[in-house]
This record gives sequence, structure tokens and C-alpha cells, in this order.
Amino acid sequence: MPYSKTNKHFYPMIDQLMAGTIDELNAGKSKVTCRSGCGYCCYLLVEISWEEASELAHWIHKQPKAKREEWIQRIKQHAARARKFFKSHKHGKNFVAPSDEHEDVPDDLFADYADEVNKPCPFLVKNKCVAYLHRPTPCRLHVVTTPPEICSHCHEDEEQDIKVPRKIVSLQKTVGDLMDKLYKDQRWGQMSIMVESVLKSISKK
Repeated sequence: MPYSKTNKHFYPMIDQLMAGTIDELNAGKSKVTCRSGCGYCCYLLVEISWEEASELAHWIHKQPKAKREEWIQRIKQHAARARKFFKSHKHGKNFVAPSDEHEDVPDDLFADYADEVNKPCPFLVKNKCVAYLHRPTPCRLHVVTTPPEICSHCHEDEEQDIKVPRKIVSLQKTVGDLMDKLYKDQRWGQMSIMVESVLKSISKK
């Protein structure tokens, strides 16, 4: 169950909308190929809001002390790699820290991220998301109809072959518009950088 009062209702609503959309797709010609244990998309650059980062940070703080420290270190290491990646790119320097000016990440950065960082999401363990109930909206809304063997080569410049159904793209836009209205804090950024920032703010309290 999500910790945030907003996410407590928002996340289940998204899941319900996604389930209905997936059923529609599977009933037609476009079959969703995403399955549990297929973690290829977990190597991609994921942008999340401050509220979504807070959700994950609170999940970390609910863990036993030893595990909590382990998760904090995982987040720090992943955030450091993400910052190094952004600093090494001409158009990436605006994304090394959370920003309330939601500038779109250039497409070439998304394309280069999986190739150059080449590390999975810190919450991916044995090809499964251990924070699944608290995962952010990009993860909830990422569905494709592409065979997994094509997804496995995302980092080899074959992104054009990955098919996201129009109904999913439409739902992504709808949810994005809702987030703009529901979330009061307008800070956004790369997932690990965002979660690390929230963890730091929690530790200062």
C-alpha cells in the first residue's frame, strides 16, 4: 500500500486504467508482451516527481536498519553514475539535480543512457522490482507490444523497433496531466537523483 495520501488513491487508479487498456489491447491484434521477470526496461532513464521519490524513500526508511543502509548506499551509487552521465553530455547538465523547471530530457540522452550507464534500476533485484507496490508512474505506464528479444537490444540503437501502442501513449498523457494537477511539488528528475535528494531531506529532520 502506498504511503502518500495522494498516491494511496492515485496509484490504484492508474493500475486499474492500465489493466483495462491492456485487456483491450490483448483482445485485439496488439498483444502486450511485458511479463514479470523481464527487466529490460529497468535499464532505461526514468524521470519521476518529488512525490514519487518520497514514496520510494519512505519505503526505504521502513526497512530494517541493515537493509535500510544497504538501500541508501545503492541509491547513492546509482545517483552518482547518473550525475556523471549527465555531466558528460552537452545537454545533460540541467539534469544533475532535481529541478522545478520541467525541461524535457532530450531524446538522445534517453538513447545514450542505457548504453553508457548500463546499470539496472537500484530496485531491480534478481530481475524483479522489490519496491513494486511503490513504483513510480513511468514504471506503471510502460507497456510495449514488442518481442522481448528486441527490447533486450535497446542499448544497441534499435529503439525505433520498440512499439508502444497508441492507447498506452494516450493514457500516459492523461496521467501526466493529472499529475500536474495533483502534485503540488513541481520538482522532477532522474529517479535515483530524486530519491537521494528526498533521503537527504528526511535525514535533516
